[in-house]
Amino acid sequence: MEVIKGASSALYGSSALNGVINMRTKFAGDEPETQVNTYTGIYGNADKASMNWWKQQNQSNPTYQGVTFSHAQKIGNLDLVMGGQIYHDDGYRDSANEQRFRTNLNLRYRFKKIPGLMVGINSTIMSYSGRLFFLWKNADSALISRAGTLSPYTNQRANIDPYITYNSK
Repeated sequence: MEVIKGASSALYGSSALNGVINMRTKFAGDEPETQVNTYTGIYGNADKASMNWWKQQNQSNPTYQGVTFSHAQKIGNLDLVMGGQIYHDDGYRDSANEQRFRTNLNLRYRFKKIPGLMVGINSTIMSYSGRLFFLWKNADSALISRAGTLSPYTNQRANIDPYITYNSK
């Protein structure tokens, strides 16, 4: 775990104005490990019938689904951890949706001749796109956009973080 105090928005985006907590949750173990997880869900009906825009358009309830994978293994003194995610969300708001793709690669080399010395690189690439709106159609239709307020977006983000660590006795 790593705590970075203070503004970190230049490196981690606008949500990091007060700092960042980095957590690395997986290192390569003695045995290679691969995991694949899939998930899906469906948005339920709102209590207020006017909010269920999909019924007004004779459509089924919106859904979301995705798949994540990870692989970790040691190759001699090199630790390899890689993973990724693909995600699609129809959105509970009319015409607002999101698609996301992310992949990461983490390498760590442990020196035999200098115990405690490690070098590595962590990298992430993410691409996401979708549509949002910020004005409602009216007070009874908060999940439907006002005409002309639907805003498409596309973003890509890449991060490469090299490091050197030395732990002495």
